[in-house]
Amino acid sequence: MARLQVTGFTTIANSSKLSDEQKKAVLEAPEGKVRAVRAKLVDASGNEVIIQAVLGLSKKGSLSGRFAIKVDEFEMVEIDDPKAEKTEEAAEKTVDDLAAELLG
Repeated sequence: MARLQVTGFTTIANSSKLSDEQKKAVLEAPEGKVRAVRAKLVDASGNEVIIQAVLGLSKKGSLSGRFAIKVDEFEMVEIDDPKAEKTEEAAEKTVDDLAAELLG
């Protein structure tokens, strides 16, 4: 069975706006322990997948962490290419701009 490895970063939204004391309090843990964030997601078959990341401070001062998980159930799908949509939007804008110049 094929497995999917997922890696990524988590950031607590707007945590860069917390004071240094508040960030220190969030990261504080007993000796031999660290603070982590944990979230439960659902895979393509409805199984719970837990993402857990040890917290630390990012370069920008946010409370962030990195995670790596392996998922047994996933699906391959086709979706619209976001780059193609942007290209189409840009082409439409160019035509609209040209029309405005010609009519203006």
